[in-house]
Amino acid sequence: MIKGIMCRSIQKPVQQGHFTNLTLGKEYPVLSIEVYNSKVSNFSSTIGDFVIYRLRGDDGIILPYPSKLFEVTSNKMPSRWIPYKENDDIFMFIPISLAREYFWDDFYNDENDAPLDLIKEEEIIIQES
Repeated sequence: MIKGIMCRSIQKPVQQGHFTNLTLGKEYPVLSIEVYNSKVSNFSSTIGDFVIYRLRGDDGIILPYPSKLFEVTSNKMPSRWIPYKENDDIFMFIPISLAREYFWDDFYNDENDAPLDLIKEEEIIIQES
């Protein structure tokens, strides 16, 4: 799996426009890799890809981005990542402490210590880079 990616495009695949919180040529640490069943996932159809990377954009906000925007710069898997199947339509590579049902919902709703858990894992991923 991957630890680092470099932005090679900021063009939004489904909607017109560009991602304004990514910088071409900049490397970003990956916080999770998620694979969605594009046939049943409304989420994957809205961002234009069924493989996404979650990362912290230049504005400091953690969001999912289509994998096709990036080039892999490190094939090393972070030490605490595990494969995790959330349900039949979502498969992830994610830090073990984040591998729980509805983690991203908890994170974006600021519930169940999810933001603190993510900050800890992000620090580990960056230290291992």
